Amino acid sequence: MSELLQDAIEEVRMISASLQENSQGLRDHATGLRERATARVARGTHALERMAPWASPPPAEVEQAESQRLDIFKDGTATVRRQR
Repeated sequence: MSELLQDAIEEVRMISASLQENSQGLRDHATGLRERATARVARGTHALERMAPWASPPPAEVEQAESQRLDIFKDGTATVRRQR
């Protein structure tokens, strides 16, 4: 019986060591994923900052501009302003 117990304990040790290795591998993989995700977020933020000049104006600003254009054509006539 002593030999069976020793075999069982050795098997538990082997399984424990294997689980520890797998756990460390998963932690390393998670760290790599986190680092890549952080880098992608940073690149995305940088890209948004670079593209800001070409972004659409806020809806309120668009609405105001459209309203101003409609006012130009009130009463079926267009008011034309000439610049010199």
